[in-house]
Parts: sequence; C-alpha cells; structure tokens
Amino acid sequence: MRALGRSERKWARRADAHIAVSKALAAWLGREWGVQATVVYDRPAAFFAKPSLEASNDLWQRLAKDLHLGPRRIPLVVCPTSWTPDEDFDLLLESLERTERALVSRRGKGDVSSPDLAVLLTGRGHLRPDFEKRLARRDFKRVAVRTVWLEPNDYPVLVGMADAGLCLHQSSSGLDLPMKLADFRGVGIPVCAFDYAPVIAEALTPGHEGLTFRDPGELAHVLSALADADLSVVPMFAASRTWLAANPPERWEQEWTAKAPSFLG
Repeated sequence: MRALGRSERKWARRADAHIAVSKALAAWLGREWGVQATVVYDRPAAFFAKPSLEASNDLWQRLAKDLHLGPRRIPLVVCPTSWTPDEDFDLLLESLERTERALVSRRGKGDVSSPDLAVLLTGRGHLRPDFEKRLARRDFKRVAVRTVWLEPNDYPVLVGMADAGLCLHQSSSGLDLPMKLADFRGVGIPVCAFDYAPVIAEALTPGHEGLTFRDPGELAHVLSALADADLSVVPMFAASRTWLAANPPERWEQEWTAKAPSFLG
C-alpha cells in the first residue's frame, strides 16, 4: 500500500490537471501531495426528476404485488446500496427494530394486511445475502423491509416516488461524498444520511436537502414519523420538503460546463 501511495503521488505531480469530488479532498491533495485540484461535484443527471403520476402508480402496483406490500399505498423509504462494508447494516437493523416496536406500541399487532412503512433496499453486492438472512429472523409486521433489483428505467421512478431517501454510506477516507445524494436531489426528495464526516456538509444542509443521523435512535425517530405521516416531530425534515420544492437542482451539465474550462483550457 505504501508503494502504491508513493506511485500515485509521483504521477499526480506530473499530471496537467486534477479533479476532486469535494473541497475536503482538494485540500488534502494540496496538503499531502502538493497539487491543486478543481472541485467538480456530482450532480444529478436529467433523468433523475419527478416521475409522472402514471409511472409512479404503475411501478407501485408492480412492486406491491411482487413484494407483498399490501393493498394500500404506504409511506416509502428508498435506500440505494452497493452492499459493501462502507454501509452500516447493523445500525439499519437496530433502527428498523426500534421503529417496529414504536409502531406496535401505538397500533398493536392487529390488522397488518398493509404495513405502515415500506423500506426498499436496492442494488446487489456480497453483503446482501447475509443481510437477508438476518432480516428473515426478524418478525416485522408494521415495517415492510425488502431488497430489490430494478431495471435501469425503473430506478429513477422508484427514487422519485419515495417519501424519503436513506443513505448509509460511510467513507473510509472521510473525503468523498455519496453519489446517491445527487440522485435524491435530482428528484427533489429529502434524505436521511449517516453523518460520517464533516465533508457531508458540502452536499447536505439540514433543513435543505434533508438531515443527518448518527445512531439508530435518531434514524428510528424519522422512520416512525414517516410511518405516522407526522413530520411535526421532525421539523427539519418537513422544512427540507419545502426547501426542495422551491429550489430546483443544479444538473451535471451545468456543473461540468462551469468547471471544465478551468482544467481543459
């Protein structure tokens, strides 16, 4: 690893230009390697936009049937994941258990033909089978937790029809930003993101793009509020919905057009 690091630093100093995904990374490159990098943020592609009501209803009906989500439309949380150790699934399971207990304490285990909240985890990866085994041992009634793999055309629709996004990303370097935050920003839904390092403030301002959490209890508090459709208990999340509706996202084309001339000449 040390040899690789020396090689990267050597060749980086010989490059004509450098791009960094965050100000934190650009500062590190300047401090450690003596190079100046232009910050180019990830921005949503044009196809990450609010889907039509028809597209949303069609996808929901298919998912509800295939995933046994019940006859009525329920609040939906989408968690894109690559199923790697960079995401804390222990924290997620603990949050889901707390949410389940909170909902059962208020509503009991009566009619559960439709759960109160759907949490869909998308993607594939080597940690997914283990999570599914652990999930199967939980007797969730009020919270429907499902793992799904979607066709490319369906993924933006799912993200756009969700009530909230969930980001479990943790950066080993503390210098990068989760790409999925750009997806959520594109469709205009607030996100609950794990607060793994100060760098996340470059992409998420509480009350604007969403809010952050640091432990299972904080996440469970938001999930319970979503299930109850009562965001008065999480005013920062309610404020985010208002802010997102009033502030259209900057798109990738705009970011590239603005930044590229500085390093392409």
